[in-house]
Amino acid sequence: INTNRMGFIRAPWLLALALCATPCVIALPVNMLNPTRPGPGSRVAAAALQREASMLANQGLRGGAAAVKVARPALREQKSIRMPVISCFFYFLSIALTAPAMPSMANKMINKDGSTRVSPEGVSLYGTMASVDQIFTVMFTKLWGSLSDVHGRKPFMMFSGVGAAIGWWTVVQAAKTSNMPLLFAGRALDGVTSCMQPICQSAIRDMSPQDKLKENFGYLLGISVGGAFIVGAIIGGILTSRRGPEVAMMAASGAAVTGIIVTYLFGQETLPIEHRAEKMDWLEANPFGALHVLTRDRVTAGAAMSYLLVWTALNGLQTNLFSYLEHRYGWGRTHAAMLQAQVGIMLAFTQALGPKLLIPIIGAVGAVKLGLGIWAVAALIMASAPTGGIFSIGCVASSGGCLCLPILMGIVSDGAGANESGAVLSALECALTMNRIFAFKGMAMLFAYGMRRGFPGGFFVLCSMSCVVAIGIMTAIQKDIATERVKPLSAAAAEAKS
Repeated sequence: INTNRMGFIRAPWLLALALCATPCVIALPVNMLNPTRPGPGSRVAAAALQREASMLANQGLRGGAAAVKVARPALREQKSIRMPVISCFFYFLSIALTAPAMPSMANKMINKDGSTRVSPEGVSLYGTMASVDQIFTVMFTKLWGSLSDVHGRKPFMMFSGVGAAIGWWTVVQAAKTSNMPLLFAGRALDGVTSCMQPICQSAIRDMSPQDKLKENFGYLLGISVGGAFIVGAIIGGILTSRRGPEVAMMAASGAAVTGIIVTYLFGQETLPIEHRAEKMDWLEANPFGALHVLTRDRVTAGAAMSYLLVWTALNGLQTNLFSYLEHRYGWGRTHAAMLQAQVGIMLAFTQALGPKLLIPIIGAVGAVKLGLGIWAVAALIMASAPTGGIFSIGCVASSGGCLCLPILMGIVSDGAGANESGAVLSALECALTMNRIFAFKGMAMLFAYGMRRGFPGGFFVLCSMSCVVAIGIMTAIQKDIATERVKPLSAAAAEAKS
């Protein structure tokens, strides 16, 4: 390639594109052409049998509903999902508090004058810190998820909170002495213990009937993630601007400790002993096993890849937001935190209410494609916005596009068999973490390169492209999802009758 004639699109762009796309490429299923799903133990099979009973009853076929009722597993009644949501909220509150502080901390440690001024070197260090965290997360997340299927969810919620509390504290101690080994050790510890989201998602699945699963996932993401960033971004921005990033980091550690105490005192185990797996499959309790779990069939693989692609865009926005706003528009941390709070409000509403309102009207796949389309357009607005106000419109719109995330999680979770929810959802989180390893560093590298070349928002173009590719994948598997929900039902009902 003659890079001398490529202008802005040079080797770093090509490398970053390859890095960000790698997790999606390695997730391509070997058995993509086999659209089968797990057997009768899965919730898809249960829901399929239930729908077949309704079809047979409507057609006047005697005994159809009764036969299906005998064969299908009993669906759980809706239980309160309050504790998983609260535990997850405090965990993400600690992360939200550090969102404006971590870039400032990285710049302060790398700049010779000790200032928090945004610099390419500081942006690069921040990306490296995030990648170290994610490398260890991807190594251990699947293990903790599989163990939670055997030992329950509550111990691992507390375990994850302990790691976050210690991890944020070590960043402050490392910054005081410019101790880089301690800095990266703390990031590694946080990565090893990072399993809160998939464990809480598994707890939600433990307590949710099939027809409420996607809706409850939306509540978890909307309240825990969106709500945490509404509160945490504002407080973190104010603390970082007025008291320094160290104070915000210590507040984050305190939020994690609060979550541990609340979970210990008030949290109840969501996975009864009789519903737990007898033992863990060690062959699948690793990153490669996670990829195997997500590539069992065409629908699971397609939904997982779409989930990873939209998160590629989200990771680009998250890792660069505060530094980008300061560099491009001269915004301070408090101003940027206010924007993040607006994004959190939109996330809370769209993820909590979007699946509930849109799926009955345009279906799950239609709602996913709508969200992806919104994100793709919003990313282009952010890339070309001449003012901070226009950028804010695109940023808030992108959070509206995140309504697709709980639906995609639900599609993947539908493929989990009995006693597999922790394994499947932690596999999805493991794949997402693999995405973050490359996306955090790759997007930070693109931003740093763009700063030097006069186009700092260029990484948003890659964000838009990721969502467009995801729309294509969902279009490709749309018929398979419909076939899965209709064609195999006759066979399932026939087996139930026998």
